[in-house]
Amino acid sequence: MRFDLVAFDLYGTLLTIEKLEAALAGIVVADARKLLKPDARVYALLDQMAPRDRTLFVSSNGWDVDGCKRTGRTVAYVDRRGKPPAERPDLRLSSLEELAREANPP
Repeated sequence: MRFDLVAFDLYGTLLTIEKLEAALAGIVVADARKLLKPDARVYALLDQMAPRDRTLFVSSNGWDVDGCKRTGRTVAYVDRRGKPPAERPDLRLSSLEELAREANPP
């Protein structure tokens, strides 16, 4: 699995996972754009950076997964035992380490 862009709200955690960082071409942090999720304009920022079929949105917040999924994007949900999304994510993971393994198969 290789995507041109991955965007999610775990930015500080992301950079501690070297294998995952190596699989990424870019990161978007919505706060820097002064927009709040789940506003559809946040997810639309991704369209300016990479084609939808090459973009994976990752979040551990069910509401965030729902907001992004409603815009027709590929979404991974990192299940940290919080309130789950109502929409079905494309990937359901238990950790960012699991995402790193998926992104960098042996």
